[in-house]
Amino acid sequence: MEYQLRRSRIKPGRMAEFLDAWLAGVYPLRKQFGFRFVGAWVVEASDEFVWILGYEGPDGFAAADARYYASAERGAVAGTAPARIPSPASTISAKPSSPSRRSRLRSRLTARIPAVLIMPNGTSGPQQWT
Repeated sequence: MEYQLRRSRIKPGRMAEFLDAWLAGVYPLRKQFGFRFVGAWVVEASDEFVWILGYEGPDGFAAADARYYASAERGAVAGTAPARIPSPASTISAKPSSPSRRSRLRSRLTARIPAVLIMPNGTSGPQQWT
């Protein structure tokens, strides 16, 4: 499994519009192309949207990402709020470390990140991403 962390700064006052469009367009389309979601967060203090997605396929993340962006479906989503509202996104690609290190890192990170977790149904709180 390869992962990518993506961060976008959303224009002030536009986060709700962005989230509605992202949950209706990008999220289901990425799933259709075989991507899996670890989670998505809103950092309210800085108007940032942060999300982590993964891909596990023989062709790798980069090839799947290229297919996603080249698709007609993505072209249709490009005219929606997720494409218009954010400033350019930054990305970090990564592969998992050992299971014990992931567990320790996860517990340290979740205790320090002042963010609201956004769930697939648009609410915040404990729910499973698929």
